[in-house]
Amino acid sequence: GGGGGGGAFMGACCGGSPAMPWLAVLYMTANITLNLTAIALVKRGGAVGTMVASTLLVPVYGLVFCLNIPLLAPTPFSWGFVNGLVVVTVGSILYNHAKLAPLLSRPPKAADPPGGKVEG
Repeated sequence: GGGGGGGAFMGACCGGSPAMPWLAVLYMTANITLNLTAIALVKRGGAVGTMVASTLLVPVYGLVFCLNIPLLAPTPFSWGFVNGLVVVTVGSILYNHAKLAPLLSRPPKAADPPGGKVEG
């Protein structure tokens, strides 16, 4: 019994709810959107921009797993967990600081020429 994969998708097992198919569709939509955004970020922002975004998303992913999501047991939240995420994020930034330096020290955009008027 149990209905197989279709039954699980429809929420028939594991104490599922009628919202189960919508949660699965929401997950797939979010996953596809995240992947397409990552591809666009690599294309436009390069490796450094992608690394910065990934570094900042690690704590977000970690904290999402503390939520009570159907079919996933929530990870107990503790400040030690948050401290660990901070250590991972800071460590990643320090490890890649040489790559981040040019990104953070870009020269400001050129100001108007002296006199304030642009000839043309």
